[in-house]
Amino acid sequence: MEKPELTQQQRNIYLFINQYREEHGYSPIRNEIADNVHLHPSTVRNHLIALKRKGYITWNERIPRSITVLA
Repeated sequence: MEKPELTQQQRNIYLFINQYREEHGYSPIRNEIADNVHLHPSTVRNHLIALKRKGYITWNERIPRSITVLA
């Protein structure tokens, strides 16, 4: 089954998460994502929820650096 398409903002966040994980070995926190994509952290939260719902990541909001990219 094909995953739903991402909005441009969601794609930017998803790509940043992938790049950050490759460079650092762990996922970024929400504020680091917000700084990179020039959005408010609460807006990033909404996009992370959408990415999780669409099957692109798993994420536990209560655990810092818990974003995992799904294949």
